Amino acid sequence: MAKKLTKRKAFNFLRSYFDLLNELETDADKLQFLLAIINKQFLDENPKGLNFVVNLCYESQRHVVEKSVKGYKDKTKQDLIGNPLQDPYQDPTEGGTQGPTEGPCQQEEEKEKEEEQLIKEIVSPPNGVDPLYFYIAKGYHKMFYDHKGGKTLEQSKLSEWVKTARLLIEADNIEPLHLITIKYFLQSGIDKDKGTDSFWSDTIYSLAALRKKGKDGTYKFDRIKQDAKKWLAKNPDKEPLIYQAYNNLMKKVNGEH
Repeated sequence: MAKKLTKRKAFNFLRSYFDLLNELETDADKLQFLLAIINKQFLDENPKGLNFVVNLCYESQRHVVEKSVKGYKDKTKQDLIGNPLQDPYQDPTEGGTQGPTEGPCQQEEEKEKEEEQLIKEIVSPPNGVDPLYFYIAKGYHKMFYDHKGGKTLEQSKLSEWVKTARLLIEADNIEPLHLITIKYFLQSGIDKDKGTDSFWSDTIYSLAALRKKGKDGTYKFDRIKQDAKKWLAKNPDKEPLIYQAYNNLMKKVNGEH
């Protein structure tokens, strides 16, 4: 077998990879999932021919995997087999500049202005804002704002909600699919659907609340997740809607929708 070339030495194997691996039932599915992750991380090869279950698992991690590969490329200025991504002989000033360049004060002022943007006024990810975190934050904010309104949600800052979405996914290792499930569960409570306990939908009004700890020291997200799991078991008709919402989200994140 021909040796596959790669210049990358290592990558972080996230806990979310391990959790998904353990949810797969057969060794064949586990191997397929692992190879999809490894080949993308070391070779930048998109997986092909994955079965439905493995593809669903991979898609839930695709954003963080691709972000990892992009981070390597941006840092090394080369692809994964060592080819430069930019002509090393090209003059970086070639083509000149038009008009005055921005000074550091002006740049800081514009950055501060962007950070003060209100999330309710933004419909698509601004430059520099990760689409995944934006759409997660935007979806939750709209749900809470439509339900409750009020000055706090009216003046919610885009930067704060996006930061919370990032921390939930990166620091807390919560999968986007689970965040979508929680959102559907809360919406069901807001709509007062028959058989849905509305305790959490009457209690939670911000994305940041999911990261807070209760009196017993457990994160509210973990408690809500258990209730949402029970709700989903009683309402299996919601499962296809959640998966469709997840697929639509990832298409938007990847610029396909």
